[in-house]
Amino acid sequence: GTNTPEIANPVLNKSLTGLDTAASNGATSNADNTALPLFGCRAFVNFDGTNVQSVSGVNHCAIRSSGNVSKVVKSGTGIYVIHFITAMPDSNYACVATSDANPSGWGNSTRIQALSTTNFTIRIVNSQVSGSGADDGQIICMSIFR
Repeated sequence: GTNTPEIANPVLNKSLTGLDTAASNGATSNADNTALPLFGCRAFVNFDGTNVQSVSGVNHCAIRSSGNVSKVVKSGTGIYVIHFITAMPDSNYACVATSDANPSGWGNSTRIQALSTTNFTIRIVNSQVSGSGADDGQIICMSIFR
């Protein structure tokens, strides 16, 4: 009843100490689990692209949760610039992006643009929206790996 089960996984536990902080092409010191290199998430953010507050004329999105993200700036309908607290070593990182469906139920796609060491831009697009297809999202989530 009151005992919490513990899953023994010594290989994974030892592997976590060998996390590839250089984020090269593979693990640099992961002797216990060389077949499965580990790469850390360098930044993440969950924000509301429809909830903005103007600060000195710049539209800042409401951040629900984040790591290594200082702010999210809305530069137009469906266009957001994510700023890092600590810069990336280069612009060769990978972004995983998701966004909610728009109110009509059509799914949005998230496009990554303009990667730099200090920030990057994403664009939310909905094929059912006329014109540019730009669409604001209420739930937008990003994870950055390098």
